[in-house]
Amino acid sequence: MAQAPASTTTASVRSESSLPPTDLVFLALQGRLRSQGIPSAAALIEAHHEGRVSSRMIVEAAVKANRLSAETLNDPTYLRLIDATFSTLKSNSR
Repeated sequence: MAQAPASTTTASVRSESSLPPTDLVFLALQGRLRSQGIPSAAALIEAHHEGRVSSRMIVEAAVKANRLSAETLNDPTYLRLIDATFSTLKSNSR
């Protein structure tokens, strides 16, 4: 039985990874990338806002933790969606 196609945004993100960008951000916020040097909770939101932790660094940590494929590093849409998630979190924390 054929499945309905996924939306284009989801399809382009999922083609590089099985972990959506928003889920990766929340895993990082929960401290699941701490062993790769990524801070957690409010410290991560602040570090990203100040430029001390980039979306690329978070993806690299997730690759090292075997949560993402290395190809995700070459997906600018995935990286932008991580940035957008942090922007939303930062604006909601004011």
